[in-house]
Amino acid sequence: MEVPQSLRKWLMFHFYVDYAFAIPFFFFPEYLASTLNYEPLDPLAARMAAAALFGIGYSSLIASKFDLEKMRLKLKWAVIWAGSATIGLFWGAFSVDHLWGHGRPKGNDQGGVPGGHGHLRPGLHDPS
Repeated sequence: MEVPQSLRKWLMFHFYVDYAFAIPFFFFPEYLASTLNYEPLDPLAARMAAAALFGIGYSSLIASKFDLEKMRLKLKWAVIWAGSATIGLFWGAFSVDHLWGHGRPKGNDQGGVPGGHGHLRPGLHDPS
């Protein structure tokens, strides 16, 4: 049995899409955040996510040439990565304050404003 050509094309598409997002988030996170009116954006987190996209996209490019046995192994790894990433995203979403709205500051808090502490959950203290 051969790897379907459609899967090979999908992996190439995945490579291009990953790099289309990774390049601006890696090299220009502050500019991108400002352009998209998505502030505050943590440039370190944006660059780490971009680095992951570079690696994942490149692995898709390489995998597009794999034989069936290697392709099955690559897809198993992709399922493991996606599952752990999903768990990490949900864990993070419900354990810290962020733009999804969980624990969003109320009243006259300065949440999201540089120097403000409204972005911290009750009981957490800004180390600065």
